Amino acid sequence: MRYIIFCNGSLDCPSLIKKFAVGSFKLICCDGGIRHAKKLNLIPDLIVGDLDSADSADVNYFKEKGVEFKIYPTEKNDTDSAMALNLAIEEKASEVYLFGATGTRLDHTLANVGMLINAEKAGVPAFIVDSNNTVEIILNEKSFKGKKGDNLSLIPISGVARGVTTNGLYYPLENAELDFARTRGISNVFVGEVATVTVKEGILAAIRAVD
Repeated sequence: MRYIIFCNGSLDCPSLIKKFAVGSFKLICCDGGIRHAKKLNLIPDLIVGDLDSADSADVNYFKEKGVEFKIYPTEKNDTDSAMALNLAIEEKASEVYLFGATGTRLDHTLANVGMLINAEKAGVPAFIVDSNNTVEIILNEKSFKGKKGDNLSLIPISGVARGVTTNGLYYPLENAELDFARTRGISNVFVGEVATVTVKEGILAAIRAVD
């Protein structure tokens, strides 16, 4: 089953969410992310977190709706978003889309990108989506569908990624090395409708960005 997770960051793409919130899916809200569900008139299947950033009126609203809560202590090792994603992984989600996972808190944004690695390693496709970006992880090989001129940036998030090879992109890489301290992988471009990226060593974040 598809899982949708609302985090407590910025959510400026309600029309995009409607494309995912169809058919059978499970909605998990992380703490203050419940405000997004209320605004969109969506009822979460589960609300997780310590509720330190959730508005009390929103909390009471969903309690009255009978929504299940998993409340954790404020002092914990994982963020609310990480706990929600871990639940989706444990429940063997077919795919996970995280909204509100980016915003003004760069520390949370970077941490949210990093936690996608756990999902990818577990065989659960997971994506961070906002109005301008779709982020996912490449551990070995992955293909992407798009159209000519679409952007695809490859950012090593394990320090250095080695043996990076691309097909279907304007700036080809052949057994290349990408370093997090350099910007070589930014803003590559589709030359057709399919692009493939392989990496032999390291981890890449693949970002589909639209200005």
